[in-house]
Amino acid sequence: MWNLIQAWYRDLPEKYKIIAFFVVLIASVYLLMSPTFINGRMVIRSVSGGEIPYAGGTLQMRSEGRVLKFTVSDDGDWSIPLISRIPSDIELQVYHVDDKEWHNVPLSVSDVYFSKKIFKIVVQKTLPKFVLSQDKSLDSEMSFIVQAFAEPPFGTPRVLSKKEFEEIITKTLSLDPIQAGNLANRKLTHVEKLEIIQGVKKHTRASSPIPQERWIGAQNAQALLESVQ
Repeated sequence: MWNLIQAWYRDLPEKYKIIAFFVVLIASVYLLMSPTFINGRMVIRSVSGGEIPYAGGTLQMRSEGRVLKFTVSDDGDWSIPLISRIPSDIELQVYHVDDKEWHNVPLSVSDVYFSKKIFKIVVQKTLPKFVLSQDKSLDSEMSFIVQAFAEPPFGTPRVLSKKEFEEIITKTLSLDPIQAGNLANRKLTHVEKLEIIQGVKKHTRASSPIPQERWIGAQNAQALLESVQ
């Protein structure tokens, strides 16, 4: 095959050789520089103004008649491959776990293919349920957050008592004494579980996220406590 290409190229007139050279050069540079993945994070805003990874979230994208689904990691990170190398607008669909609804999150061709921004999807309790922001360098943004809200190094994780867990829920969900008295059977939304898990992680000084497989199926506070112990 290569010999046929060489023979074809040798037989071309000089001006067409120059044109063919630049066409191949431009195509090679485009394939080398064009992105192959869309990367980002999905988070929710905490009561204190910080961010909590939206672990367990789902994104999907339609490409060439196929539906591709992706799960958000425990750290809130997601990455989606670009199937087509032809620049075009992309429409992600993000699943809101509590509402059990898909929401469209459009990405423009300039942001995806030319700016190479990192996308952050913020999940809100009010409309619009998903807000898209972009950062040229998520690493620099996250390093700023770490410096602004620095905490002492994590130590050895410890077992959480039922009383401590109830205190975390009461504080996290801002419950009054009457509501706090009936925690065991309280049904929890996905966002509430994420906020509670974050509180448990800080309280027990765990150095890594609690795997979502352990807690995502918990329907109430009692089941959530059993899943994190």
